Amino acid sequence: MLAEINDKMIDISRTLRVNPVVRKATRGCDIRMLRDPMRPEEERSIFESYVEVETQGGDALWWRLDISATSSVWKLYRVVGKPGTHGEEVMNTFEEVAFDNFSEIRERVSSIVDEFVDSARTFNFAP
Repeated sequence: MLAEINDKMIDISRTLRVNPVVRKATRGCDIRMLRDPMRPEEERSIFESYVEVETQGGDALWWRLDISATSSVWKLYRVVGKPGTHGEEVMNTFEEVAFDNFSEIRERVSSIVDEFVDSARTFNFAP
């Protein structure tokens, strides 16, 4: 599943690199374990994959997809954002999707991530 998501994020990166508005597109991913601040006995695994873009005009923005998992829930979060005055400014948000188990997320991840890939193809860079 993570390999499939990585392939789709590569698609986003390629799509953005050929856009004449884009000067540079870089992608990466990170996997980490965190303690849940609300439930210290609970660990949360996080997979974050992103494509960061610098436009010809010098603006920065990103496509980020996060999957987090605890013993009781899997969540998938997607956002197109840019730096704001007080953190991330959301340019395009998508429904955060929660699943009870791995089988459920695995069954639906392709269509959910395809929607995210399409957002890079149709994104309007105009201010």
